[in-house]
Amino acid sequence: MIAPRVSRVRVALIGAGDHGVRSVVSAVAMLPGWDVVAIVDPDETARQRAQALAPRAQVVPALHRLADALVPLDAAPDLVVLATPPAITPALLRDTLAHPVFARAAVLVEKPGGLTPDALQPCGTAATGRAAPVHVAYRYRHHATVRAFQRIAAAEGDLRVLSLTFHAPFTVQGWRTARATGGGALRDLGVHLLDLARTLMPGPWVLEDATFRSHATEHDDVRLRYRTASGVINLHSAYHGRPTFALDATGRAGRVSCDLWRRTIPSRTPIGALWSGASTALLPTRRAGAMLRQSYAATMRQALSSAHASPPHAPSATLDDAIAVLALIADAEHHHA
Repeated sequence: MIAPRVSRVRVALIGAGDHGVRSVVSAVAMLPGWDVVAIVDPDETARQRAQALAPRAQVVPALHRLADALVPLDAAPDLVVLATPPAITPALLRDTLAHPVFARAAVLVEKPGGLTPDALQPCGTAATGRAAPVHVAYRYRHHATVRAFQRIAAAEGDLRVLSLTFHAPFTVQGWRTARATGGGALRDLGVHLLDLARTLMPGPWVLEDATFRSHATEHDDVRLRYRTASGVINLHSAYHGRPTFALDATGRAGRVSCDLWRRTIPSRTPIGALWSGASTALLPTRRAGAMLRQSYAATMRQALSSAHASPPHAPSATLDDAIAVLALIADAEHHHA
């Protein structure tokens, strides 16, 4: 089941930084009938840039101004997307959940949702019993290549070794690299690996090693190693090196691997490559950026749908998932300390 057909989907964006205007606005543009109708950001330069990309949106500096801005449009948003730094996301999410204009709107929170599980836990409590779902934007769950990899890896049976690597494909600076605001490579990149690993090799996990190395920025290179009942999980996230998003799994029947940024198709045989890459090849383009926008568009469609309407191959991440990932990070940092 996919998201219900709506003649017009109204999206409110909270946070007009690089990610908000680059990923969210561009992904909305790919969805027929979808519009960004409101944008919130305290920075005037960010608001001006957002207004240029979404000229029909009402742009305001603060969340409490949003209700007044939407009155002339005579309708509340269908979906609210929070694309804000994790240090401030929990407080903004609580305000969003309490805001009357968003009472019936689905909410999509940019990962990781917060810096610590304790910071995000009250949001999970506030979202309990809410009519519309609250999801977390782990977009790689909806990436065509990742889904193909997951299908083949599951077919291998009894996964024994899972190795996932994410090196940033861009120059990272500012709040992302600081542990106090963005959390560094582990919370910015590594959360995607932790989330995907949880879907492929469910716990319980036992942390065997956590290595944090710094190369000019705080915690920009992190290696984690876990032991499970069936095998080993190796995760590596870093803010340096060649752009990489590599997935590799070894099971009872064999091994499968791929790399999203090198655009390799997950396979263990030539025939398997043709089969597993079908959904990827059918996209208008196989450029990595376009595929990411496709996956973010799918993430937003899922967030708009019922909390129980996620298709089996790409279930949406919930606040409980995000809290569990942040708990794993807290454990790794404690182990390292």
